Amino acid sequence: MDGTQLKPVGTVASWNFGRFDSADATKMLHDYANTTSDKDRTAAMDGLQKIMVEQVPAIPLASGAIGAEFSTKYWTGFPTADNPYAVPQPTQPSLSQVMMKLTPVK
Repeated sequence: MDGTQLKPVGTVASWNFGRFDSADATKMLHDYANTTSDKDRTAAMDGLQKIMVEQVPAIPLASGAIGAEFSTKYWTGFPTADNPYAVPQPTQPSLSQVMMKLTPVK
């Protein structure tokens, strides 16, 4: 929903992949992220919920965190907190980048 992440059709859209564009939603997301007031955060979320229900053409029914788990028993070179060069989750486009960085343990 974040218009600052809106990309034209035909280009890669990493965040706003639904390409929904609403100046109001973009402002509410910005307000939510940048306020320290619970009242302002609640107002932003209330507004985003209204936009989601009334304007967005499709509502996702499930969401999951992008996580990863790996073992360095046989391979090293995975992304770490100190070297977060790619998303380590195996279903993400960066999988090939991770695979090319791995080296066998000797």
